[in-house]
Amino acid sequence: MSLSFDPKLDTFLLLLGAINAVSFIGYGITCVFTEHMRNEFIRYKLPELRVMTGVLQTMAGFIMLYGLVDRRFLFIGALSIVPMMLTGVIVRTRIKDRYFLILPAFSYLLISLYLVFAIPNL
Repeated sequence: MSLSFDPKLDTFLLLLGAINAVSFIGYGITCVFTEHMRNEFIRYKLPELRVMTGVLQTMAGFIMLYGLVDRRFLFIGALSIVPMMLTGVIVRTRIKDRYFLILPAFSYLLISLYLVFAIPNL
């Protein structure tokens, strides 16, 4: 991977990566430590997966954060987010959440897929 192919695309990808990283670090920590997320995972009918989800999302966020320095890690972090967000979309669809509640997981799925496919081209 080259250090810079297209400066505008590179900046855009790094910005998306930074937003994803901070979002998943925050969400992951929230998953583990808040009552609200405890209740959400009960609503999802997956309370046993709350802590693991939080830890995995926090780890993926830190991997993506390091990916701002080494793009290979941005790719790995984004790739690890894809199955989690796909699962999030499926779970929210199965419990019949309204579309606006599914939208964040779907948006992060699209952003992560974009990063996965765009990064190897740099």
